Amino acid sequence: GADGVDVMAHRAEPIPPTTMARLFGFPEEDAMSYYDWIRESGKRFQEAAATGRSIGIGDSSTSLGDYVEERINERLALPQDSWPEDALTRFLVTDVDGERLTTRCIKAQVMFMIGAGTDTTRNTIGSLIYRLGRDPEAYDKLRQDPILATAAIEETLRIDPPAQWMVRTCGRPIDLAGHQVEPGQKVF
Repeated sequence: GADGVDVMAHRAEPIPPTTMARLFGFPEEDAMSYYDWIRESGKRFQEAAATGRSIGIGDSSTSLGDYVEERINERLALPQDSWPEDALTRFLVTDVDGERLTTRCIKAQVMFMIGAGTDTTRNTIGSLIYRLGRDPEAYDKLRQDPILATAAIEETLRIDPPAQWMVRTCGRPIDLAGHQVEPGQKVF
């Protein structure tokens, strides 16, 4: 239209959750709900951090956790020889050190992947489109030589990183840039 197009809503936003749904064999019509669930998760992590508590990914979003657990249980209710070849099946059948992953571990991994791969990927796609829109010469070069896509993405991640910070809990004593960090301390 005369006002242009909202690239984020119409192009960048649908790609990551739909891709995640396909990766795990989840219904694609549920994919856009991932954003709400991720926001719920982020809010819970912020609340926990503000009070000095730590929560696991499995406890960060009841909605997403319940959803993933339902998909796992649906898969487990089917005969194994009818399972599709997707990431959820890989989690369910792969041995790690001679043991199968527990449902709890699979749930946490799937939740983490949805959380890590949705907002950040959407934002990277949007940043790349923005940067290419502001630099028609770079856009033309990319169109002429698609092998440059990897470099374009890396440059977008460098200029506009989608994750600005991370908080981790120290697991063992370590000297970090001249500062002693002890187990249990938070590192920002």
